[in-house]
Amino acid sequence: NPASKYYLGGIARVSKKFVTHGYTYDLTWNDITHVRKPLNTITKRLGIGLQMSEWVAVPSRMDKVDMLDGSNFGEIDIALMMARLIYADFTMTDITSWQYWKALEMFNEGGRALVEGYKINNGTVEGGGVVRPTKILWGLGNYSLFIRPDFVRVKIDGADDPFGVMATAWISPDKKRIVQVYVNLAKKARTIKPTFRQQIKPAKVAAFRTDSAADLANLHISDASSVILAPRSITTLVFDL
Repeated sequence: NPASKYYLGGIARVSKKFVTHGYTYDLTWNDITHVRKPLNTITKRLGIGLQMSEWVAVPSRMDKVDMLDGSNFGEIDIALMMARLIYADFTMTDITSWQYWKALEMFNEGGRALVEGYKINNGTVEGGGVVRPTKILWGLGNYSLFIRPDFVRVKIDGADDPFGVMATAWISPDKKRIVQVYVNLAKKARTIKPTFRQQIKPAKVAAFRTDSAADLANLHISDASSVILAPRSITTLVFDL
């Protein structure tokens, strides 16, 4: 409200954006849509941007998630939960950035991190230990490794099932690369046949998969006219034009 004495919009160095966390309304598809769709309407009406600055998987809340078995889930399931939230945040609220919290923490000392440490030698960090990446890191890499600063999100149709296949797509600033990220929550493989409306013929294509058995693995494909999405997986297609 510009009339409020607390209004900051007139300060030149204050960006006109909402910055929000992704908690609370992240467990069921009903909760996800209940908050995000109205939020998009508000930000558009006010003419301000939106950023998602923090989300982390909290183990104590997993039993309430509608897309996984709360008593029997693995790292890939958390990565898929994250990917569904990324899909929803971009397509429903038109956010301009998405951040995961946190990068590194000791295992079982809080929310799941991208890289986790494990104590050895009498259970002390000083006595030594190991660190390893989680599926959450690799799943996030399906986005962040390929969708670079100044990429613009573009429309993609035919993949909007919150319990099946969802997809988002981006194009590079020079219009020479298109990145598509597919999330398959189904427990069986799905085949997709990507097409472009403007008679685009990619000169080169690559595909990268993260699932229970693969960590951002290069699928070494030369043709994307028909691509198999593995069960419970995240797959990135990169088209060089």
